[in-house]
Amino acid sequence: MKAKITLENIANLDDKDIDELIFEKGSEKNYRTIKDYLDDNEKNKAMYEMYSMRMFEGDVCNGGFDQFFLNYEELFFPAINGLQKINAPKHLSLLQRAYDIHESQKKEFTDKRNVNLDELDDEFYELEDLAPFRQKFIKENINLFLD
Repeated sequence: MKAKITLENIANLDDKDIDELIFEKGSEKNYRTIKDYLDDNEKNKAMYEMYSMRMFEGDVCNGGFDQFFLNYEELFFPAINGLQKINAPKHLSLLQRAYDIHESQKKEFTDKRNVNLDELDDEFYELEDLAPFRQKFIKENINLFLD
């Protein structure tokens, strides 16, 4: 089923359901494989950033920063941009610090877990959930996500 985002179909949805619909739409676009073919416009960029933040958050919660960089390193920059947009400075700073460690040490840790990221994983788990930040941004900028 294709996600369709219109004012009519989101009228009775709560913020969590709208957030989920945005992620579903981003997943359908499958940014990992077709991002080079997307029009370079504000709507696609915003959708890509929301999608990237969800992938970032999910992977770090599941397996730490190592897992995120292993699976989705290409989503780092759109996740960073998204974190800036939703005003999540603690998450933004932590992701940047993790990326700096990853970049400087990735040759050393190509075949094993980078234990130098473990402390940052713990810091991430202590932060507040990103969903309210993302949902607030989506609600205030809903026109960026409408079909």
